Amino acid sequence: MTLSKRIKRSAIALMAGFLVLASSIMTYAQETPAAEVVAPAVAPAAEAAKPVQLSLEKAIEDALKNSSAIEIADLELETKTVELSQAKRTESKYSDSDSSTYQYLSGTLEGFQLDKKVSSTAATYALEEEKIKREKSIEDIKYNATRAYYGVMSAKGALDAATDNLDNTKRSLDIVKKKYELGVVSKSDLIIAQLSLDEAVSTMENAQNTYQNAVMGLNLVMNYPLQTELVLTSPYSMAKFAANVEEDIKAAFEKRLDVKSAQHGAQLAQLDLDATKVVYTPNTFVYRKKELALKKAQKALESMKLSVEYGIRGKYNDISTNLRNIDLKKAKLEKAKEQLRLTELSYDVGYKTILDVRQARNILYYAQIDYDGEIAAYSLSVLDYNKAVNIGD
Repeated sequence: MTLSKRIKRSAIALMAGFLVLASSIMTYAQETPAAEVVAPAVAPAAEAAKPVQLSLEKAIEDALKNSSAIEIADLELETKTVELSQAKRTESKYSDSDSSTYQYLSGTLEGFQLDKKVSSTAATYALEEEKIKREKSIEDIKYNATRAYYGVMSAKGALDAATDNLDNTKRSLDIVKKKYELGVVSKSDLIIAQLSLDEAVSTMENAQNTYQNAVMGLNLVMNYPLQTELVLTSPYSMAKFAANVEEDIKAAFEKRLDVKSAQHGAQLAQLDLDATKVVYTPNTFVYRKKELALKKAQKALESMKLSVEYGIRGKYNDISTNLRNIDLKKAKLEKAKEQLRLTELSYDVGYKTILDVRQARNILYYAQIDYDGEIAAYSLSVLDYNKAVNIGD
């Protein structure tokens, strides 16, 4: 019985405490001014990303700024500098005739190599090549950015041509519909005009996809978010070109990394053979192997120079071909424009069919595409030629 009374008292006390707490909460709610009740903060809607205005110069600048290739090249350059210092340090120890190193290696092949500074010469060549590699990395980035920029311009030109073709096709369909309503043309003309519109829509959508892919490619080169919308501001004009191919070939032999590497390989092979002569006679296997290595290096250098010359002359000829094609395709484009105009006039008076109009419109569309493509091909050919002279493929 006592236990039951205790349980009842505890329950009553608990209920009383709950009523007091509820009363306090209600009183606070009534006394708190409305102005003090703070509503949850609402995040402002994110503004839509604005299109980036982009010139060719800005594209190259950002591609260089956002690339890690130059930083890596600087680290490689620093590594080659350390290796050169190490080689010179080793050779300086041998130059002291009283040193134990000199006493031990004097008269040996390794000793002669140290005396002729073979290691430091090789390290010097490696450092020189690394400097060229760094410049090549910079030029490669510039080349890729420029090529990607031209790619977007070309894709935009194709998209504009497809859009114009679609607008013209819609206009033609409207005319055919009116004539059909008046009973001037047959049902087949209306069907053909509608089919032409469907094809124009498909062509425009394909051109849109190609353009979007080109934009993503340029964004990738510049390390932008891939979906960044771009508005190119540099004019779509033919690149200027003036070159002396003979002088450019000579310059390529001095600038290009592949030629320099082959030259250094031949020079080091000669130095290695000279060191071998001190210890080995021409009738030994060691001497013969070094001699063959030199001949291989010299042949490799000759072959490399011939290949470089071939590439430069071929790219020079490509530019000449592009220039001729531009004139031809421009004339073809003007002819196609006039042909479409005349065909549409003839159709209006009943001398041409809707199929003739459709064919003339397709001819104009592809003539525009060919002309724009040839200008782009010319600009890229100039870019490829300059790359072949300065940094190689």
